[in-house]
Amino acid sequence: MLMPMIEEKTDNIRGLILNIVLDQKELDLNALNTIQSDLPDFIVPFTYRTVNSETEFTYDLNGLIKMKYLEGEKSKDEYLNIWSSLINPIAECADWFMDPFSFLFDVEYIYFDRKLNKIKYIYIPAVNPCSDDNKLKSALYKIEKTQKTDREISYEILCAIQEFNIINFKTVINNLKYADPDNNGKFSGPGRNDESLQAFYADSEKPEKNRGGNDADEIKINYQRKNSKKKKEPLAGKPEKAEKKGLFNKFRQKDKNIEKNIEIIGGAVENSLLFEKDFASDGFQMDEMDEIDEITDIAKPEILTEKTFLKLVGSARFPEMIKLDFSEKKTFTIGRFNKIVGVQQSDFEFGAGMKGISRKHAVIENTGDGYILIDKSNSGTFINGTRINFGTPVKIKSADKISFGSVGADYIFNV
Repeated sequence: MLMPMIEEKTDNIRGLILNIVLDQKELDLNALNTIQSDLPDFIVPFTYRTVNSETEFTYDLNGLIKMKYLEGEKSKDEYLNIWSSLINPIAECADWFMDPFSFLFDVEYIYFDRKLNKIKYIYIPAVNPCSDDNKLKSALYKIEKTQKTDREISYEILCAIQEFNIINFKTVINNLKYADPDNNGKFSGPGRNDESLQAFYADSEKPEKNRGGNDADEIKINYQRKNSKKKKEPLAGKPEKAEKKGLFNKFRQKDKNIEKNIEIIGGAVENSLLFEKDFASDGFQMDEMDEIDEITDIAKPEILTEKTFLKLVGSARFPEMIKLDFSEKKTFTIGRFNKIVGVQQSDFEFGAGMKGISRKHAVIENTGDGYILIDKSNSGTFINGTRINFGTPVKIKSADKISFGSVGADYIFNV
């Protein structure tokens, strides 16, 4: 079982990097030499050096952003392209003599490259794997919880994760992409029927713990719902209450028990994992500045009772206050409303006409012992007048001035 030493840090010369140290005896020289001569585009670039009996790998994270910061509503095509970009490397890695379970399947170390519009993995060229089937399922399950789209499509992806087989997973993605428009764009996969789907939706009101244990290394998702309880007859003289429908957004609530410390656990490679290279990875667009001239009315800010918020010190055309709510999850996303998508994609959104602010602009994360700001925009995010690097977490403190773009959306961080 491989348990490498992992450290993410900012280097004065190289910028944001990730260091992984292995015993020299653990090196998979066959995969290492192949990757060095022909680096696949789904791997984070790295260099390495051997000192004494240890080999240090340095991964270049500049221009990359963690997938966990790309949460929010997605169109059908964007959502499915994410899954193609996630799954295809697992199927194609054998062409480079790579072991699929030497990918670091952890949401903390899965990245998005905005130039290539692709997901990139950390690959550790070692003879022993650093991940296993449970780690893979866990990472995919957590990513799915942060990516919102049509609930029927989400249901099919969740089933594909639970019944994981790489060829079948790719088939599900393709079938969803080219669903029969005469069937209202719906897809009926093997074993799916209206009753099972309705049971899945109805169960979405149940607490998160009913969808699996809190163990990050094991996924327990039960899709076979049985309604064994008989419907109670209404009391005489009292009308029967309407049945409540499941709210899918509650199913997407983040697990509050996610551990802060990342533990790498190795495991044996499952023989059931099948590999086949049959079609190329698809990219997906994270952020584009649309050309909408209409200005969306912005609601008046509500009275704030929480102590964490942003207070306007810039142009009066922007909201005076932005409440930062971390009650249900550790991250708070900020962007601009996209009228093409037509639904809210970030926790807070400026009006569609606020040019100079990206549709998916920035993330503020509550780390438990402070706050960090991550830029994911084309127009830039500034702290006290200094532009921060894309995708690089930067600590912020009370009274810091945060600017979203250079258009007057300037705020003071209060905590």
